Amino acid sequence: FALGGLNQFLRTSISVPAFFLLFLAGLLFLLAGLYNCDPLCSFESPSTNAILHNVSAMGAYLLVALSQMLLGLHYFTHEGHATYWRRSLLMALLSVFLMFVLARIGWDSPFRGLVQRLFVFNICGWLILTAVEWRDSRRPTLPPVSHSE
Repeated sequence: FALGGLNQFLRTSISVPAFFLLFLAGLLFLLAGLYNCDPLCSFESPSTNAILHNVSAMGAYLLVALSQMLLGLHYFTHEGHATYWRRSLLMALLSVFLMFVLARIGWDSPFRGLVQRLFVFNICGWLILTAVEWRDSRRPTLPPVSHSE
């Protein structure tokens, strides 16, 4: 997805790092999936798998939030993309808020999994929003129809 974004979006000093961060986040999510947590993911005596899982997942969450912010800022300066940059920045703020909630409720909270799934839902929604933006930006703009008689 990140590599495809480099081909679809305008390459600028903001969009290239945004997609690079998204690529790194994908690798970290892959790492988090490969090293699954122990049952209940204990923080009192975590295993190596649990440490790798937790560190890579939190790093990926942070990189996605930064990527959302950077792409929102990238399209802030372009005409015709007002809905995308607003939604992208709103989703970035939601990502930051969910990371704050995750840190605030504590790692032993029974709601930790719910907050993590809300974060993943936010990421998926943003990826769909970005894909729709790609599709719409590739459509040729037709000249206005003149009604000359």
